[in-house]
Amino acid sequence: MSLNDKLVEEAAGILRRKGVRDTRDIPGAVDLLAGYESFEAMENDELEAYARAALGKVGAAPGVGTGAGARPGSRPAAGAKGGARPFDIARGGTPRELAPYTSPFVFVTLPDQVVPADQAPLDIPRADGYCATIRYTLEAETPLLVGAEASRSGPDEGIVMPMTMGGTDAYVIPGATLRGLVRAAVEIVAHGRLGSANLHHRFGIRDFEHPYYELVAKVERVKAGWLTGSTDPDGKVTMEIVPCDWAHVLIDDMAAAPEFAGRVSRREDWIVKSLTDKYQALGLAPGGGKPILYDFHETFGYGPPFDDKGRTVRKPMKGGTPGVPVMSGKLPGRGGKKKYEYAFFDRRGARPVPIGEAIVDDFVRMNSKPSKNRPVPDGSWKELKPTFDADRRIPVFYVGDLEAQGPDFFFGLTRMMKLPHRRSVGGVLAASHARHQPAYGQQNDLTYHADFVEGLFGYVVEPKDIGADQSASSAPPSIARKGRIALSFATPKPGFDRARLSDPVVVIQSAPRASFAPFYLQPAQLGANDGEADYSAEQPPRLAGRKRYRPRDGAADVVGRLAKIMAMGERQIEAVRQSSSGRSVSEEVKSRLRFLLPRDAGKPLVFEGEIRLHNVTAAEIGAVLFALTHGGDPAKPYRHMIGRARPFGAGQMRLRTLDLAAEANDGRAIPPPAGEELASPDTRTGFCTDKGTASLKEFLDAFAAHMSKQPGLDKFPVVPAVLEFLGASEPAVDVSDAQLDYMGLKAFNELRGTVKPLKAPRGQTPKPPARATADDGRLLPAPKQPRKPPVFWT
Repeated sequence: MSLNDKLVEEAAGILRRKGVRDTRDIPGAVDLLAGYESFEAMENDELEAYARAALGKVGAAPGVGTGAGARPGSRPAAGAKGGARPFDIARGGTPRELAPYTSPFVFVTLPDQVVPADQAPLDIPRADGYCATIRYTLEAETPLLVGAEASRSGPDEGIVMPMTMGGTDAYVIPGATLRGLVRAAVEIVAHGRLGSANLHHRFGIRDFEHPYYELVAKVERVKAGWLTGSTDPDGKVTMEIVPCDWAHVLIDDMAAAPEFAGRVSRREDWIVKSLTDKYQALGLAPGGGKPILYDFHETFGYGPPFDDKGRTVRKPMKGGTPGVPVMSGKLPGRGGKKKYEYAFFDRRGARPVPIGEAIVDDFVRMNSKPSKNRPVPDGSWKELKPTFDADRRIPVFYVGDLEAQGPDFFFGLTRMMKLPHRRSVGGVLAASHARHQPAYGQQNDLTYHADFVEGLFGYVVEPKDIGADQSASSAPPSIARKGRIALSFATPKPGFDRARLSDPVVVIQSAPRASFAPFYLQPAQLGANDGEADYSAEQPPRLAGRKRYRPRDGAADVVGRLAKIMAMGERQIEAVRQSSSGRSVSEEVKSRLRFLLPRDAGKPLVFEGEIRLHNVTAAEIGAVLFALTHGGDPAKPYRHMIGRARPFGAGQMRLRTLDLAAEANDGRAIPPPAGEELASPDTRTGFCTDKGTASLKEFLDAFAAHMSKQPGLDKFPVVPAVLEFLGASEPAVDVSDAQLDYMGLKAFNELRGTVKPLKAPRGQTPKPPARATADDGRLLPAPKQPRKPPVFWT
């Protein structure tokens, strides 16, 4: 196979910038290059040839020596051959040392136990119940930003600003934000279900060395069809596919064929044309208006099909079988070895097949950018969606059974489409933590069994999640329940309310991706799946837990932390620039943030808020107090994290004071706070400022007693979830900012390669080593709280 020298140099440049030096890592280089436009349309064998040639330029010949990127002391295992990955060379021996894991977040273990709710009627006062008000103050120890984009135009366009209410300087923390903070903490300590997770979400995969991607990588498995459908005013998309036949067509044949009458230029020029330019040249984009609407009924003649190394190929031919040319997008530069375009052939009598709602949702999400309101089409979907919305057909490729639409079915706009992983987040949760599923234990009674946290905060359940008929005229009982807790806005405390805004700080923020699986997942059992933690692993993995951002500063340092956030943003942008061949970083990936800072030196910003609880038990009050006070430790070594830019250390909040006013339904007197419960003058220790309020201890004790009666929690609160919650909440003063930064791409790819499934190279069975820092196989477990627990715990 002849290769284009310029494209080989481009590939070598990419590998150098990414720090790839190990010449045995052919699959890793293929995986990396496949993400770049110059190579994404290539067939796998061609892409592997470029990877080998590029690796030959950045190091020794593949399979020779230890490789320029090998770490000291690493060596091939007995029998290892050239072309094996660096993670495979240790098979049968000691794994080589990987770069240290670094991340701004950790995971608090997700227990198997879920504590049920006491479903007492809402409108009848409980004999053992209370009504209570919690008044608290929070001090911002680092820059704070709770808000949204200020404007879509003008000088503040696109800048995220702190939220205000009633005036330009009346900064507030919304009650919804505070409710999320409190509920997330209560879910951990009270062993509630995993609440704030998009359980239906299936991440996408385009990984040539992943065995699951064989569904797409093997050309004989790929089929074709015409996609039609509609989008309603609310953004809901419905789709159907009419199956058709398809074939590869050599670009050189198209350029030389009289059938195309000079519409197709020579291959070197054709492959750098945009999708629109190609279709306009072929007459499939008439009019040239905006948006461009394509006509996929224009046909050309093609000769009989023949086989070429597994591909079905046809040549253009006057008077041949009519087919619609289907083009791929532009390859940048003047090089490239893309040889084929495609042609689709209608089947007589083929009927449209409706596509399932969940599959449509996956397709739209994977072909769109995240947005606040609804997904924004991206890439080829952005180009073709106006045609789709105009009730015209567009070409798609698909794998699996179109009629059955089983778990292996999916479709995309390109031959090498992105494929959804085998399991959704909810699928992993169902396999590993069944009690966290809404329908657990329902036994067809259609009654939702809420957990302790849902019983307090309220809930709304989708009927389908408990097996109810969604077409029924009325909802089954217990499908929703009103909460008995309400949180006010937090407003600046008088005397601590003078604030100013920082200049805009530019950072890069992104949503989780499937490639983060090494952190978000753990093996089903330590050593199972050969250490694989992947959404498409043969054996379902387990979720690593609830993500928590770690506080960093042991003392308030707003100015110092702001400087560190700015520096981290600059490092992010430079890293992206270097990975993009020195091109400027797109404005679309940047976030511009203005933080809230204290105006007066030595006087922090303090917010005060209120929580009201109605007809609740002592244990429920205790759960909220436990979450807010981190177990009632009067030394108050722990912190809360809130708002934007938590990965950079922003939004670190210290609980200054907390007063509880509680009234028992039966009129019983409640003792006032005393001793260590009382706040010191500087608020560094203790909580309560008013001796006329209620003691916290009675309610903390009630919560601990309630939890310790639950199966498997007899030692509460000395249980893993609580200990890790406290460990994740203690400022990481002994950890450098570098250790709390996101990992570099090279180090992360090495780590990812140790836990994802692999195709067996050269007849071998790959067994990448599991790499864990916790006994249960998690890579980023929260540190367990090492401090002496409060007296009431014992």
